[in-house]
Amino acid sequence: MTTQNDIFPSDFKAILESLYYQENGGLVISSLNYINNNLKVLFTLSYGDNETPEQIWQLDIVDIEKERFVRDWATFPEIYSDHFLLYEFIDNYIELYFNGATSNPEKLLADLYNLHISNYSNDLDFGLGINAPNGMLKLCTNDNGLFAKSFQT
Repeated sequence: MTTQNDIFPSDFKAILESLYYQENGGLVISSLNYINNNLKVLFTLSYGDNETPEQIWQLDIVDIEKERFVRDWATFPEIYSDHFLLYEFIDNYIELYFNGATSNPEKLLADLYNLHISNYSNDLDFGLGINAPNGMLKLCTNDNGLFAKSFQT
């Protein structure tokens, strides 16, 4: 994943780099306002003390195609130009086939789920792109076939 750190204004970066903010501060999305294909995100930045007033910052996103926001306190904003959530906008089409059966399909499914959660948390739905019209457990009992393909919007 490629992060974009150079897009923040210098005064905002100075706040994020300050020791007091790093130890006690945080930010949270206050509101999302969609206007056609543009998105205005307001977020509240707090130093974490009772003396410094909270600040309201605005992020303007132009020509947004798809997004996923989690409204929870965080310390640092992350903006990506290369991220697994952006892969569906790439023209590459990928298919994953398998050949060979497992003696324990329940364990295979549980291992796949645990691996998915450890890599993607709740950012990407488990099962997205998996070829399981009859259910994932049924897919794990097969001995060959198409396991998954890249999803298209």
